[in-house]
Amino acid sequence: MPVYVRKNLMSITPDSLSNLSSDEDDYIKDPDQLIDKLPQPFRLVDKIFNRLFDIAWEICAIREAIREEERSKIRPPLYDCAVKLDDYGKALSLCESTDGRYLLIGLPNGLAVINAANQLPVASWEQSDSGFETVKACLIGVQVYFVATIDSNSVLRLFCCAYEGIHLIKVVNEDLPEGSKVVDVELSHEGDYIAVTIENEADTWLDVFKLPCDTWLRELENAQANAIKEQKAAAESAVDKQEAGDDVANEDGTTGSVTKAVSSQPTTPRESPMPPVTIHDVQLSKPLLHMKIKPTPSVVTASTSVGNQLASFKTTDDGNIIGLGNRHIIQEQHLEMRRNVFKQFHEEQLRYLPKDVDKPKLRAHCLFLNPSLILPAGLETNADIPNSIAVAWTGSTNICHYNLIKPVKDIEGKPEVIWPCSSPVTALATSPCTSLLAIGQNDGTVTVWNKQQGIPLGVSHTSRHGEVNYLRFITAAPFERPVTQPYLQSPKVVVLVGSTDGQFCLIKCGYGEPVRVQHLDGPVIEEPEKFTVIEPLSTMPQVVLLVREMSEISLMDVSKKHVLCLAALPPGYQLSSPMKPIISQAGNAQMLYLRGDKTDDENQPNDTEESALFVFQLRSFPCLDGYLQKASQEHGPYVAHVTVQKRFDALLADRLIQQNSRQQRMQQRWSMLRGEIDNLPSRYRVSTPAIKA
Repeated sequence: MPVYVRKNLMSITPDSLSNLSSDEDDYIKDPDQLIDKLPQPFRLVDKIFNRLFDIAWEICAIREAIREEERSKIRPPLYDCAVKLDDYGKALSLCESTDGRYLLIGLPNGLAVINAANQLPVASWEQSDSGFETVKACLIGVQVYFVATIDSNSVLRLFCCAYEGIHLIKVVNEDLPEGSKVVDVELSHEGDYIAVTIENEADTWLDVFKLPCDTWLRELENAQANAIKEQKAAAESAVDKQEAGDDVANEDGTTGSVTKAVSSQPTTPRESPMPPVTIHDVQLSKPLLHMKIKPTPSVVTASTSVGNQLASFKTTDDGNIIGLGNRHIIQEQHLEMRRNVFKQFHEEQLRYLPKDVDKPKLRAHCLFLNPSLILPAGLETNADIPNSIAVAWTGSTNICHYNLIKPVKDIEGKPEVIWPCSSPVTALATSPCTSLLAIGQNDGTVTVWNKQQGIPLGVSHTSRHGEVNYLRFITAAPFERPVTQPYLQSPKVVVLVGSTDGQFCLIKCGYGEPVRVQHLDGPVIEEPEKFTVIEPLSTMPQVVLLVREMSEISLMDVSKKHVLCLAALPPGYQLSSPMKPIISQAGNAQMLYLRGDKTDDENQPNDTEESALFVFQLRSFPCLDGYLQKASQEHGPYVAHVTVQKRFDALLADRLIQQNSRQQRMQQRWSMLRGEIDNLPSRYRVSTPAIKA
């Protein structure tokens, strides 16, 4: 068998033995060391640090470019033309009346009402034990206001402000169990209902009171009539005494010149106009407790009366009513078993969690809603009076709707409808007509619902690291008439959204339009400052009042994403408690009131007051001239709340209006068709046989 042998085998020079590597060295050598001489794990650490430095340099370059762009921009004007009001420097809270005429001021020793335009005092109510930290008001009649206050001792007082007087109606805490305190109060738009959040050491609940507004108006009218009669009687008696004194003086030898002078006057005191009447000590009817609402569990459960799981599936709801929780097959024992299984599987990870975690206090987000197709009770009688209240508790994923018109056998109300959400609800807002409902959640999601039709108009994610804590419907675009007549609704919906991480944006959605999210805080170069106040101006809804953590007060046009101006207090003062500033608009967005406290600057004069109330005249700001000329009130409803019969009537009326135009169009089409037939050649025409008589 032939053997092939390589020729010139000795021509290849072998390597020296010292340069030869053993098999063991080749096996443990890292191939990546051919590029990088560092061994592991130092090479991995070096790569991570280099990557971090590269990312940091890129971020620094972006921030520097943004800062340079901000420096090149034109700075908004700064106005410091505030007028100082020393009499109300210790104000604890401010509230504007619904019509903008008055400003209600909570003081350490009571409540004061001043004219919003000229700052003149109108009425006051004094007490010495505690100050009013929360003041809310609504209009219930012609210049008749319902006022609810919460003082530093968590005592709720209800007042009625009318005829230049403040009348105490009721102290709600007198009827509460011992140790209970009022946390918050919510008023309906027209003052028909109030919702009071109450808590004690063991429980938290919500009390809903129905206010007898019509009865109060009648009682005030009667008290005013009686006061006018008493004032007239007192004036007549004073005139009689004066005339009797003049007669006595004439009998004693007084010259008749005085009598002539008196008789020469054109009018007598009886004919002089009466001064304004102030009513004192009016006993008004007490509001009655209408419903008590207790927190619902995070997962709605109910026990079943069936024996096995198959029977439970057979007896469940048919799905016509969503979320009532009747005969729910998920029981509390099942949820407890799920928790125990989770703890067993993740025992190693759970031990790193902090042991003592402070749970957030249980609070209620509630809104009063007008009748709609979801709860149609009251739709046939009056569509402007609230018929339901929507409640969402802290940490709960359910929004419960309670009927306010339906008579309840038990004072503890049960929800008529429950809306489940994907995460806990943190904010609620409704449109002025209560036909749209905005829901904010702790994962930054905002959902806008058409409450009447029960469909969402838009779902958007506004923040990554914060929860939604502010929602407000505004009108940033001119009001447009809808395409679908004859129903009056706005095709565009704009919602102002604020988050706990400082994000501030607008959500624009509508019927048949895509959802758009417009961020208003600009590019984030550092940790953003949180907004402590976000409040649209009443007559200029596209202009929003903003207060940041560093006490910066600004006015922004959210439709153009432009800061109009900044407001600053006089030297020596700063905004009191920037996290919860005492600030309010008044006079239909003509005035801006805020409290300022003395700074710690050593160069300021010694005669500076510790605190003072300042007022800015917004109508004197040149940047707001164009907005004040186009100032308007709230627009019409987004959805018309009408009954089925009224809808039929509207459609029939619209059809009759269009009847003439329809006949004209039919005649035009017939004439066009006849002209086309006449233009056809004779051979294409169809001869019509003559009709014999």
